[in-house]
Amino acid sequence: MAVVVTFNRLILLKECIKALRSQSIAPDSILIINNGSTDGTLDWLGEQKDLEVINQKNCGGSGGFYKGLKLGYEKGFDWVWVMDDDTIVDKYALENLLQTNKIKTDKKIGFISSKILWVDNTPNLPSLPFVDSRLEKNDIPFNYYDDKNSLVIKAGTFLSMLINREAIEKVGLPYKEFFIWWDDIEYSHRIYENNFIGLYSMKSIAFHKTHTNNIENIINADEKGLWKYKYGLRNEMFFYKKRNIKKYLKYWMKNIITMPFYILVHSNKSKFRRIFIVYSAYFSSIFFNPKIIYVNKKVKL
Repeated sequence: MAVVVTFNRLILLKECIKALRSQSIAPDSILIINNGSTDGTLDWLGEQKDLEVINQKNCGGSGGFYKGLKLGYEKGFDWVWVMDDDTIVDKYALENLLQTNKIKTDKKIGFISSKILWVDNTPNLPSLPFVDSRLEKNDIPFNYYDDKNSLVIKAGTFLSMLINREAIEKVGLPYKEFFIWWDDIEYSHRIYENNFIGLYSMKSIAFHKTHTNNIENIINADEKGLWKYKYGLRNEMFFYKKRNIKKYLKYWMKNIITMPFYILVHSNKSKFRRIFIVYSAYFSSIFFNPKIIYVNKKVKL
């Protein structure tokens, strides 16, 4: 089952759906989570007879992927293929993801990420996977499956990720409260932490159709997108808080001082707005504590 989360990007959504309909191996079902779009998306989706559509209020990408994975599991699919509406998958993307799933591994495969390129065929920098070159006990090198065009990764993005039903059952669903950013990193890393392996398929190609291919941060981000950092910075800090409280406190105390300083020195516009967002996000991370919702109705604090 393919799941696409969309909000007010009808032109890109049409291109995304066209690519899904053209797959060499068609997904069993295509589910669109429409986050309250107001650009004609609702009407267009109503005319598409081959699509399953869920219309809901804007819950952000996080709320959309939460809903899509939940429904994919409830409908009995073994794998759920998630992506954003600005993801344009290559004709053989799903076929190559399924081919990667045939690799014999010691651990069960929890998720498989596609290779994400920008529109000029260069790697999409903001969506590079998390790879750990350090080896701990019983680990395998990240390039162990290089001869099979795959890498071992710790986390990836929801731009084109195939997720195992068994992983969903074991680790629960993404945090819908994240709203935007870090939901995919946290979720795929959670799968990795629960004794699954994550793979990156170098032959499964998807394109991320964004305006730029830059790694932005709160210091140099465009003013129109600054609101996202209220969520992104908070979610990033929550990620560390849940896994290593000492690292969280160290990171929190360091950045609460250094980030405003760097903003004052290096930002060209909206310096005090950026600083306010940093303080707001970091202090809210102290009290931010969403619960994991499990598909079997368990709730983990």
